[in-house]
Order: sequence, then C-alpha cells, then structure tokens
Amino acid sequence: MEAIANPPAYDRARAAVRYDDISRALVHSLAGVISGLTGVPVVPGGGSNVCGRRRNRLGKSKTERADNVQGAFRVAKEHESDIAERRLVLIDDVLTSGATVDACARVLSRAGAGHVDVLVFARVVAAARPPI
Repeated sequence: MEAIANPPAYDRARAAVRYDDISRALVHSLAGVISGLTGVPVVPGGGSNVCGRRRNRLGKSKTERADNVQGAFRVAKEHESDIAERRLVLIDDVLTSGATVDACARVLSRAGAGHVDVLVFARVVAAARPPI
C-alpha cells in the first residue's frame, strides 16, 4: 500500500536474501575480502563513482533517512554522458528503508537515465505482523 501511495523513483528492486545477523556478517566479510584483493578501501555507508554522496547519512527512522538524503547525491559531470537514456542498475549491500536508493534513482532520472533498477544483496524485512 505504501508503494502505491508514494511510489519509488526506481523501476524494480531485487534482493538475494533477507537481512539478518548471518547476511550482515557475510556482507562485512565479503566487503573485506574484496577490499583486500582489489586494494579499494571499504567505506561504511560510502558512495559510488557515478552517484556520489555529498554528505553522510544520519537518522534511524524512515522519515529521518528520507529527510537526510534529500540533496545528498549528485551526478559527477564526467559521468553525465554515461547516463543519458541508459538502463542503469544501482547496486548496494542492504536495502533498509529504500530512502538512499530512491534519492539516487531520482538524481539519475533527472540526469537523463532511461530506467533505474536496484539490486541489493539483502533486504531488511519488517517483523511479521500478528494476525487480527
């Protein structure tokens, strides 16, 4: 119902696993291994090459996260031509509230992306609600 009332800026989102203690440990281990192999440092809550974060995120609630990412991302000038009319895939480790990928997708769409999809390793899923 929430997605119908306030649709995300991206077209599709897919996750491989549900986020929990096991997947969190795997993500942090997988990042460390890749960092060791490539020499690229792990930057918790980092950014990316194309849709770079201009400030760090703060806040825990969905509203706080959404407020914090407003204006937090930009498309680097050198990547604008890479975006025009392209189908892009945003890749992230964990999708929590969706505020970060939504903000990035909006920036990419404004920069001319044809479609923006989201691929994450894990998705935070709210605890099941008790039956009525």
